[in-house]
Amino acid sequence: VYHGTGKGVAGTGLRSGGNGQQLRFADALYGDTSPTGYAVDGYFLSGDKSGKINAALSGTRNFTIGAYVRMEDLNSDNVILAKGDTQVTIKIDSSGRLEFFVYRGNWDAIITVNPAQAGLAVNQWEYVVGVHDGANLYLYVNGKLVGTATNAAGSINTNSTAWGVGADPEAGRYGRSSFAYAHVIPYAASGTEIAATYEALKNGTAPAYGPEDAVVWYDSSKFDYQ
Repeated sequence: VYHGTGKGVAGTGLRSGGNGQQLRFADALYGDTSPTGYAVDGYFLSGDKSGKINAALSGTRNFTIGAYVRMEDLNSDNVILAKGDTQVTIKIDSSGRLEFFVYRGNWDAIITVNPAQAGLAVNQWEYVVGVHDGANLYLYVNGKLVGTATNAAGSINTNSTAWGVGADPEAGRYGRSSFAYAHVIPYAASGTEIAATYEALKNGTAPAYGPEDAVVWYDSSKFDYQ
């Protein structure tokens, strides 16, 4: 489900494939541009009939989630990526800090950083990435490591909330941003890969990892979500 504004048209649209993870948006939903081409202004949610997204982001699995995003503000509860409030989230918290957490019955496995110190700015295209390697969390902004949490071992919770790009319907939080790319990669990407992907996104070239590596890969320039 997409909600937002595109080419002067505000609305909601849905197109899904048989596995519940494939969405392809009509031209009218595109209202922005990015260094990679088009961008979507708003938020959208993905179904998960196959359970692949939920599985990739739960238990003790390694993963890399990321978004190439332009944020309209750095105010409270501006969501970037979320699998609800009780699984995995990257967002601006209620105190205006950039945070990345995994939920294991509580919210103690968390990274919080000052957005300005992390290099995050309003109305700039930024590549924000969270990595879980089974024991630790790593938060990257524009290819640079900005925060680490070393207490992330143990089983991450599962929930039935849809995977959200700019949205967390479980907590009723919705972002205020434009998105060019978003992904769930089922392994812990290295800092070198993340930095190379940022440079590729910034320059409009092929990233270090792509749809063939991903459980979820959204590319607005191809009107594609898979």
